[in-house]
Amino acid sequence: NGIVTDAFNLNPDEFISIMLYELDTTFNDSTIYQRPPNYISNTLDSLTSFSLQNLKAGSYKLVAVKDEGKNNLFDQDQDKIGFVEDTITLPTDSVYTLNLFREIQDFSMSQPSLVSGNKIIFGYTGGEESIEIQPLSVLPDTLKSLLVKEYEKDTLNYWFTPPMPDSIVFQVKNEAREYIDTFTVKSRDMVADSLILNPSHSRRINTEEEFQIISNTPLVQADTAAMSIIDQDSALVSYTHKLDTLANRVTLMFDKEPNSGYTIRVMPSAFTNFFGQSNDTIFYSLGTGSLADYGNLRLNLIGESEIPLLIQLTNERGETLREKYLEEIRPVDFNTLEPSTYRVRVIFDDNLNGKWDTGSYLQKKQPERVLYYPQPIEVRANWELEQTFIIQD
Repeated sequence: NGIVTDAFNLNPDEFISIMLYELDTTFNDSTIYQRPPNYISNTLDSLTSFSLQNLKAGSYKLVAVKDEGKNNLFDQDQDKIGFVEDTITLPTDSVYTLNLFREIQDFSMSQPSLVSGNKIIFGYTGGEESIEIQPLSVLPDTLKSLLVKEYEKDTLNYWFTPPMPDSIVFQVKNEAREYIDTFTVKSRDMVADSLILNPSHSRRINTEEEFQIISNTPLVQADTAAMSIIDQDSALVSYTHKLDTLANRVTLMFDKEPNSGYTIRVMPSAFTNFFGQSNDTIFYSLGTGSLADYGNLRLNLIGESEIPLLIQLTNERGETLREKYLEEIRPVDFNTLEPSTYRVRVIFDDNLNGKWDTGSYLQKKQPERVLYYPQPIEVRANWELEQTFIIQD
């Protein structure tokens, strides 16, 4: 008997297959990929609990799989999995928890594609620890290139100038995944990408948010002397900036007052990209709302934890809206929130990398622990809300 949970999401999936494998001489770690279990049950569409009955005494391996392929196997590229580390010895009165997670997929590389006159994309799945891409073809000395990861995508962009020759043969290596392969990209007559700048916000911005200017091509320079911020009283607003060449964006950080308007002026050549292109004059207009339009939430965290915590405020779909990283347990404030219903998620950051890490069946590694505040939190306009959240390490 036992229950099924989801390692990251608040609620587990439906129709989870509970699989029990007898630990005989034929069983090894690869068995769950290769053959159906000795016993199987399913949570169906309304239960998170399971029961396996009429079982033969002996030693077993217990796993749970979201069996997308309906083949009673674990397919790593599409299924979630949960497992109990210890051997299950039957008969037993123990109740087991199977915590489902999606593994990082085995590394693979897609055929690279020329998508514009100055950009080749290399799509991949799995780990990105040490992907190296080198041209094997002899290229002209005049050809310049830059390899940049696409922001929040499993894609590497190979930018180049001037236009490429007839074809280029690339070698792709990922030493951490013991992978090496070669690919050929053929030239085509295509229009090259040119500099386009887009704002992160259109007209309205929260006082807790930062304004960003996002480029479609690699940025190499942002000249703050050519940018200024003016408030509604025509007074200059001081700011600092951060150029992120990996995400191709510039963040402008400045204090924003409620019920205020701001104009951001970007003069010519404030931004320069890898190809030497620069911008024309741009104006962005922003406004903030009244404090009465928003609500504030304070979370009084109680308990002890030797592990740093990532406190995330999410919507009902589990999408992260705000987050704060805590080295120690203390109250957390989320201010100027839009009236809505929120959830609070706590990630126990065991490896101190500031994000949630999944598990691995073959490595016998469980995912990092996640804890949710038990109820949804409704925030209303012009409210000061305080909630107590007990953290148990």
